[in-house]
Amino acid sequence: MSKNDKTHYYASASSFAKLVREHLNAVYNFAYRLTGNKDDAADISQETFLKAWKRRGNIDPEMNIRAWLFTIAKNLVIDSARKRKTVPFSDFTDQNDRSLEEMIQSDDLSPEELLVRDSDKKALRKLVFKLPLIYRETLILKYDEGMSFKEIAEILGISPNTVKSRHQRAILRLKTALASE
Repeated sequence: MSKNDKTHYYASASSFAKLVREHLNAVYNFAYRLTGNKDDAADISQETFLKAWKRRGNIDPEMNIRAWLFTIAKNLVIDSARKRKTVPFSDFTDQNDRSLEEMIQSDDLSPEELLVRDSDKKALRKLVFKLPLIYRETLILKYDEGMSFKEIAEILGISPNTVKSRHQRAILRLKTALASE
């Protein structure tokens, strides 16, 4: 198959439907973690795939489709926040890059400890959601989606060093918020 043939791989409705099936949950979860609202996440997910369908002729077979879809979704979240005239305010790491979830997980936890752990996760998620969007999206892509700083930079359209800086600032804000509780 030539590159021209591959460029139009998603041109048919059935091949694009496959793309949607493969990526819908990830796009929805990403949008939900950014917005904190199921209805907004559903709308953003739908609009993400509508935009992707309209731009399907631009799909390069070598491109990271997931990153492309996340970029569209992220931009839609920003657009949605701008329309509302408010900017809405995923994980915390220690110095060894271990997430809070990793630090509090243990194989031999009692039921009481499991409840506390679940409560800690929910509290952390609430703190993360209070962060400005530029920090929240960085943390979500890093920890929830397991992306590298380079991949995050590609999605956000910024340098990897800027991503690292935002990551560190987000962690510092979370540490400060946790200390004040």
